[in-house]
Amino acid sequence: CFSILNIHCEHLGFTSGKLTICGDKKIEVIVKEALNVWERKKGEGGIASTAENHDKAKGLFGEDEKQAGEITKNDVDVYVNFIRRAKSDGKEPHEYGGDNAFIYQFYQDRLKKTNSIDFTDMIRLTVKLFKEHPKILELYRDKHRFILVDEFQDEYSPSYTNASLNLSKQDTNQIQFELLWLLTKESGKLTVVGDDDQCIYNFRGSDSQHIQSLDKYFVGDKTPNRVILDQNYRSTKTIISTANQLIKVLRHLVNASSP
Repeated sequence: CFSILNIHCEHLGFTSGKLTICGDKKIEVIVKEALNVWERKKGEGGIASTAENHDKAKGLFGEDEKQAGEITKNDVDVYVNFIRRAKSDGKEPHEYGGDNAFIYQFYQDRLKKTNSIDFTDMIRLTVKLFKEHPKILELYRDKHRFILVDEFQDEYSPSYTNASLNLSKQDTNQIQFELLWLLTKESGKLTVVGDDDQCIYNFRGSDSQHIQSLDKYFVGDKTPNRVILDQNYRSTKTIISTANQLIKVLRHLVNASSP
């Protein structure tokens, strides 16, 4: 995605060929600067308490003892995580209010001024580029005619809905999925590899239904190929037998709890 953006990013307001990726330390510096500017604009000491995410962070981390106007590492981390989550959810600064909107917009403006993007931007901006410039999309459809995705069941699933695809929050990561969909919906040349029973990231939204849900978005002869990993070559018979027994019990519990 970075290579694609570096070639075509002038369509998104950047300078092509000179795009850079903003690292974590620089991100923290920009967010801290945004907080300082916001505090001055408020005309009073302390960080504004209107941000829902900041209020939640107080409960999670405890409130540091600090002087009025002092910005802590926790304050910075909270807004860094807020921006990442907002981008993963496909949301823009204008969709928020108060300090959230200001800090998010300040951060985006600073990235663009330095011709930089962050890691969360790479897929998000590639999708934006493809949707707004169909000829560029066609170029990369021709270039990447066959696409394979490994560990498909472990895709992260954020809690927002993509209207154009009618994706629910139970489906795979919408930004990632939309990129795959844009590239392969016409050809169906998508192969996904995974194991329905091996969802090691379900604390992040991994779901055994991700592979089955493909039929909702690719129909007829456009349905992706599936490679189901049902052979284990690394574990002993005792481990495999125990795992299979556990899977049977869990499947029974899932089926019993289904409406």
